[in-house]
Amino acid sequence: MSQNVANKVEDLIMPVIQGNNFDLVDVQYVKEGKEWYLRVFIDKPEGITLDDCELISREVGQLLDESEPIKTSYILEISSPGIERPLKKEKDYLRFLGSKIMVKTFDAINGQKIFVGQLKEFKEGIVTLTVNERDINISLDKIASANLTVDF
Repeated sequence: MSQNVANKVEDLIMPVIQGNNFDLVDVQYVKEGKEWYLRVFIDKPEGITLDDCELISREVGQLLDESEPIKTSYILEISSPGIERPLKKEKDYLRFLGSKIMVKTFDAINGQKIFVGQLKEFKEGIVTLTVNERDINISLDKIASANLTVDF
């Protein structure tokens, strides 16, 4: 149910996000304790500011109030995905070519489910990572999650 709500909200708010020149990274509708949260993660090449979040919160909040896609009470949160942002869509992989990423797969590949390396290429649904000077190809449908990763 919560994924259906998130998908419905994503379709509804996409024009608002794109109209303000942001990327929609993810929409999550989750219950924590007694509260439901609708979390919308936005991004742009130069990063997200508090003013950006406020703008989108106002516009998305108004749109959701008018269209009422969620019948229960919830808390709307708009934020940046952070420096270790998830890679969800094909365009994310293309945008972050050359970046260090972590990929977790559904099933083990050569006895391994977690890969950290440089995103070398994305072509025809295949992610190519360079891990320890070796290229590994992973089909997008085999990826459980992927995100940028930063060494501190």
